[in-house]
Amino acid sequence: MSKTKGNVVACMVTLILGAVAFAAPRADGSEVSGTGSGHVDLGGEQHFVTFNVSAHTGPGGDYGSCRLTFEGSIPPVDVHVNVDCLNAFPQAPGAGAWVAGVVKKVTPTPNSFQINPGDRMYFFVTDYGNPGSMPADQIGVFFSPPIFIDCETQGAAGGAPIETGNINISLGN
Repeated sequence: MSKTKGNVVACMVTLILGAVAFAAPRADGSEVSGTGSGHVDLGGEQHFVTFNVSAHTGPGGDYGSCRLTFEGSIPPVDVHVNVDCLNAFPQAPGAGAWVAGVVKKVTPTPNSFQINPGDRMYFFVTDYGNPGSMPADQIGVFFSPPIFIDCETQGAAGGAPIETGNINISLGN
């Protein structure tokens, strides 16, 4: 993959990901929650990224897991992330959430995205309704070490539309 194409892919990957399962207990006993998975097409490539995310907030803090496969890269890159941060909030016309964690496993290593175990990854997802709704649910993927994002302080953002799949975020109300 050329450096320019790699940079374009990294920027587009910044606009991709998302299936979420959140759980944040509220004082009234209701729970912020969501589930989802799916894929994003990019540049004419179907299923460029396939993903699922499960993030929760419990008495011991934030936890969960994410998995994404960059099927459009050669060879495909498979990433597993241990979630350690969740921040869900209203975002018109639905809800949004930041999820972050540390890369637990990636294959192959090295890979075209230069993602390694121990790197941090950040996901932004939106829930705008059921599949077929407009606008479509969205996902964005960000990875570092070059940057650190505190997912607890981030607000509304955007991402790439999910082609097939769905994200559901309940804010507990």
